[in-house]
Amino acid sequence: MPKAKGTQKKPKEQRKSRRGWAEGKREEVLQPFLAKFTQAISGCKSQTAVEEVLREVYSVFFFHFPWNKPDDWEPEELEEYDPDVIMEPEDLSAEEQEEKRARIKEKKSAIRRWLRHRAAKIRQLASDVRADRLSDPYAVLLGKLSGIQRPKKARQAYQEWQCSR
Repeated sequence: MPKAKGTQKKPKEQRKSRRGWAEGKREEVLQPFLAKFTQAISGCKSQTAVEEVLREVYSVFFFHFPWNKPDDWEPEELEEYDPDVIMEPEDLSAEEQEEKRARIKEKKSAIRRWLRHRAAKIRQLASDVRADRLSDPYAVLLGKLSGIQRPKKARQAYQEWQCSR
């Protein structure tokens, strides 16, 4: 059901679901890594490339958005991230340590899903453009004039076998 023209989105703190958690500053932090992540999962790189990109995303994200802040909290300004700075370990009780582990695991999963969803949308757009190029009559005519031909359709295995006898 589409929204009426004059309606605005609810602020994050008033939402019942977690939909749209990556809007605002969070999206500013995650967006620069989208191209790297898309290349890493494209299949031409190994799984370790994906892990490296995700590790970098997690460290930058948790630098700007600490685990103990709520999802609707946003910093005034995003500070410059320095990967060489060593973070001090927190002195937490066992309960707090368990809560931290659970929240970080949940947030990492959400970040991974967000990146995969956006990367899939980018790949879908790219394939749509490629499909348009193949059905473009001017591109087909230009290909014929330049002597470029489509390769012949490969025969099925049983057809190959029939011809070889």
